[in-house]
Amino acid sequence: MKTKLLTFMLLFFASFSLMAQITGTVTNSSTQAPIANHTVYLAGDSLSSIYLTTTTNSNGQYSFTNVGTSSYYDIFTYDCNQSLITHTVYSTNATSNFSICVSGGGTSCQAAFTSTPDSTNANLIYFNDNSTGNPTSWSWNFGDGSSSTSQNPSHTYASTGSYTVTLSISSPTCSDSTSSTIVISSGNPSGCQAAFYYIPDSSNANLINFFDNSTGNPTSWLWNFGDGSSSTSQNPNHTYASTGNYTVTLSISSANCSDSTSNVVVVGNSTGCQAAFTSVPDSSNTQLIHFINQSTGNPTGFSWNFGDGGSSTLQNPSHTYSTAGTYNVTLMIFGNNCQSMINHSVSVAGGGTSYSVSGTINAGSNNLDAGVVLLLNPTTGIIYAQTPVDSMGTYYFNNVIAGSYFVYAVPAANSIYQNFAPTYYQNNISWTAATTLTVNSNKTGINISLVQLTPNSGSGSISGNLGTGSKGGIAGAVVNLLTTSNAPVATTKTDANGDYTFSGVGNNTYKIWVEIAGKTTTPIVVTLNSTNPNSNNNDFVIKNNTVVPKVVSIDNSQKELQMKTYPNPVENQLNIALSLENNTQISVEIYNLAGQNLLSNNYNLQAGSQTLRINLSDLAKGSYILRITNTNGAYTKQLITKIR
Repeated sequence: MKTKLLTFMLLFFASFSLMAQITGTVTNSSTQAPIANHTVYLAGDSLSSIYLTTTTNSNGQYSFTNVGTSSYYDIFTYDCNQSLITHTVYSTNATSNFSICVSGGGTSCQAAFTSTPDSTNANLIYFNDNSTGNPTSWSWNFGDGSSSTSQNPSHTYASTGSYTVTLSISSPTCSDSTSSTIVISSGNPSGCQAAFYYIPDSSNANLINFFDNSTGNPTSWLWNFGDGSSSTSQNPNHTYASTGNYTVTLSISSANCSDSTSNVVVVGNSTGCQAAFTSVPDSSNTQLIHFINQSTGNPTGFSWNFGDGGSSTLQNPSHTYSTAGTYNVTLMIFGNNCQSMINHSVSVAGGGTSYSVSGTINAGSNNLDAGVVLLLNPTTGIIYAQTPVDSMGTYYFNNVIAGSYFVYAVPAANSIYQNFAPTYYQNNISWTAATTLTVNSNKTGINISLVQLTPNSGSGSISGNLGTGSKGGIAGAVVNLLTTSNAPVATTKTDANGDYTFSGVGNNTYKIWVEIAGKTTTPIVVTLNSTNPNSNNNDFVIKNNTVVPKVVSIDNSQKELQMKTYPNPVENQLNIALSLENNTQISVEIYNLAGQNLLSNNYNLQAGSQTLRINLSDLAKGSYILRITNTNGAYTKQLITKIR
């Protein structure tokens, strides 16, 4: 009996030891006083999913018990500015303490929400909470006698008309409410929907530029900036007297409909980040949409509203829509002293609108024996789908929705045809020269003849790295070695650290070209000769839609190239104020967001303060990338917005 009891106790304690506890405290960074009733989250590594939440006690202490001991976890919370503070721990009875601000931009909570009609039922409205301050309870009054306490409810109205919807939020430390009028009409539910985004001015953080992104062709606009000011312009700008959070409401109307939406705008700490995203349907299910975050400024928090009542806080979420239609999707980013938002209309195809694409990949007079074929977005380079090449060199895609694509064939590492480069349809190795395939029916015979390499053999080598500046290397990117006349000599891919090497290279002058669809490459030119048979440290960095040589110093010093642009947003003339330490040649280039160069000029400038005046009257209204490069290859970039 004693033996059995001892065995049981050993098994019990052994099983108990497989669980652990994560504890910590949350304190005021200014006074070191404990913060009570503050929410702390436990999530999977890289914030992949939230497992548990808890709140601190009166001593600022929190704990997560019965946590598995075989995984890494992210423990995170939000500070007063809504910045995401994250600690990664291994869950063997770990301690994770937070010291955060409790005053400033996000001290109090602020109510805000958006509303979206269902794509097939105009009376069904999806509400999405956009409040700040980490509220813990929500109270909705839908204006027809109905209510809800859900964070993101939906509600079906019995009849058409105008309804004043009120959202009240609260937490242990604050409460707030906001109201907005929505219109339920019997017409097309997608016919009129208010939406906007905003960008802070580059030289004045209190000057906010607002952009109407509404659907349904509204004819009038009314903006309430949340500080007592208003405007009836379609795309106004407004200077706030002080920093802080403001609930901005846009109301639109036309002869047939009206709508309004509200969002919290953070003034004074928003420079440096901008929300951006793209979307791609799944290759086997056109109603499953994958969203790819492309925001700048290293945001740490994400809030998605998918336009059908669904939402997510993941960085790159996927969402399945129940019906085909067009949905207004909103992304709000925050953290690291910034907040920004953007929204786009996303079209979701139904079941019967997909097609097939097939063909053969040729390597000279033979068929490719092994490899992969990619379908790419021709503007962004985002991979829509990929499929293997079989032993006969053929490939096949199904469930391809109507649209435009690049088709890209890449030989496998074990292919016997390593003397051929990855090639686009039709027969080019660079996406800038690729042929667009328009899919509006089943496409057969979409064949690709791989471009053959013409190696210049020798005993030299060329190597380098591809990265993103402060982040780690980029793995799996294609790097091509070209002659000065762009004839391909060799091709390789970056390894797990972003490194690449060409060996057995002969004496000659070469271009090193990183091939990433959707990104414009500035090549590195190297010369190998008997004195210098090897060339190392040929490093590239990815900057938004460009791949450029990595620059260590600027103007032969460690100082940044000083640049100020104004006005921004701009109508026709952009002024660029530069501070130069040496005489130099400056190259001014403007790209659209697809990476296409629209303007390029060179200027020989003297040392000192200089101002360039650039005429943008030929550019359409929209957002562009300004890039300035000096004779040393150093560069600086900035987003500019043209409003007329």
